[in-house]
Amino acid sequence: MIQKDKRLVTLLLIFTVLGALSIVMQEGYTALAQGDNGQPFPSFPVSPVPIPSLPVPFPHPFPSSTPTPTLTATPTPVPSVKPSPTPAPTATNLYGTITNSNGTQMAGVLALVKNSSGAQYSSTSDNAGYYMICHVPFGNYTIAFIWNNTTAKSMNLVMNHSTQKLNVTLPVKT
Repeated sequence: MIQKDKRLVTLLLIFTVLGALSIVMQEGYTALAQGDNGQPFPSFPVSPVPIPSLPVPFPHPFPSSTPTPTLTATPTPVPSVKPSPTPAPTATNLYGTITNSNGTQMAGVLALVKNSSGAQYSSTSDNAGYYMICHVPFGNYTIAFIWNNTTAKSMNLVMNHSTQKLNVTLPVKT
């Protein structure tokens, strides 16, 4: 019973507020309120504003009475920053193919690069006779091509480029 009374009171309160607002809107009254100091807040007259209606069917895109602005590119000044220089390479990648005297590509040949201080770098050729030894510091080296535990060819080599190609023909028969 009390629940019903609360709902009824709430509905009556809502309808009373709505009724008062509709009177204010229809008759153009202004609402007055007072601040903490007792002075009334400024009031504004309430008047209905006509809402324009769209033609049926409305055109696409919607017509515009104002022209659409076009964007123009304004160059943005670029700060003068000098790019840092790319460091010069200090190591090389040595690559190439290994073939025998008949021109056949040789797989399983060890390419061994050594310098005078004892540093060694190596690679074994694949089925196409291709080998690659990466990140060898610049300098003077001796390169040996080893086939069946025997040095088939040896030579001195100066490595001073970031990438060096060395194709080799070994005097062995397969």
